[in-house]
Amino acid sequence: MERFNFTATQYPNRNRVSKGTKLISSLIKPDDKVLDFGCGNGRNGQWLLDQHDDIVVAFYDPYINLDVKKHADRTVVILDNYELFEDEYDWILCSFVINVLPPVERIIVYADLIAIKSPNLIVEARSVKDIGSAWNESWTPHKDGWITTKNTFQVGITIEDIVSMLNGSQDRKIVTKYKNPPFAFFSNVGIICPMCDKDTGCEYLKDGELETCCGCDDPMERGHECSICLSGIESDIYDLYKEQVLGFK
Repeated sequence: MERFNFTATQYPNRNRVSKGTKLISSLIKPDDKVLDFGCGNGRNGQWLLDQHDDIVVAFYDPYINLDVKKHADRTVVILDNYELFEDEYDWILCSFVINVLPPVERIIVYADLIAIKSPNLIVEARSVKDIGSAWNESWTPHKDGWITTKNTFQVGITIEDIVSMLNGSQDRKIVTKYKNPPFAFFSNVGIICPMCDKDTGCEYLKDGELETCCGCDDPMERGHECSICLSGIESDIYDLYKEQVLGFK
């Protein structure tokens, strides 16, 4: 396996928790167990532990840089990826991991995410546009991406990449997708909308796009979509929720 400087500094806006983390926080239930896959410094998982005193977070990263003293009684640290397959999780979060991996390592991570048992999977990554904006002349081409001045590998990921690799694994279907940055939420269970609290979940078209809002049953064509969709809603309340809770502008 190629060796690069796999550090927490590769994560964009490292002082903020990710959008996927905030979405999990809005949907998580007591006693849920979250796997922070490729956790780096553990910021996302630690934030979840700060927000919820009745959950457990497992942290996995071969290059882990994590202080677990604060929530030691609700923290599991996994150093060997074989351990990932010995347990089941309610949520898997893979946040800005696949874009720092060359092709072979990236495929291995996709395979892990397909195999680890969990009904819910959220994957987010840096986009082609984002990598293009960060690029400078000192970066050197490598495989399908770039080696940066910090000796990190970076490649832009598309939402189509993520969906094509992961949709359907363990019967998980795409619930939500976002293009820039690439963000995908897969689940094989009914999702309760955090805006309307309906327990029946939303109704979807075959390709995963929202057909009707589970709160008001307005059709998609009118532009009124459930908060699980994360896009294109015509509602001041939802705009506020999307900005303040999920972090989307």
